[in-house]
Amino acid sequence: MEELLTKQQRGTKEYLLEVRNARVSLLACRFTIVSQTVSPVIVEAMAVLAVERPQNPVAWLASFALAHSELAEELVIVRK
Repeated sequence: MEELLTKQQRGTKEYLLEVRNARVSLLACRFTIVSQTVSPVIVEAMAVLAVERPQNPVAWLASFALAHSELAEELVIVRK
């Protein structure tokens, strides 16, 4: 089937593969950033949230995340 593709079609196929690979790389980079910065704070928050059980858990979670945002920055510095 590959040999049936015209030169232009092969170029288009290669271009689309390059675009897909670039997107995958970007997603991997974004996932790494999230896993290094957001996840540790959220995991800690969820553990505390389960024990404290505040009346407004979403607002509490937002406050916790803001209060502990320095933790995320420190984790990134340590891992670099």
